[in-house]
Amino acid sequence: MATTYLTLSAKADIRNLKEIRVRFKHGSIDQQAKTNIFVLPKYWNSEEQKITIPNFRLMNNEQRELKTALD
Repeated sequence: MATTYLTLSAKADIRNLKEIRVRFKHGSIDQQAKTNIFVLPKYWNSEEQKITIPNFRLMNNEQRELKTALD
């Protein structure tokens, strides 16, 4: 049975974002690929292998900076 894993790259870019990487394993096949999807490490849930961003009603300065960095 094939297994797919999602992880973050080891290195962060200048905006402190890390790239999501995909790993596919099936028997002797072991392939890895970059996704070109970047996320802040604090929003990555490694157990569930997904991005979890809380919903905000009001934006503080940190959230405004994040929004402008992602735009």
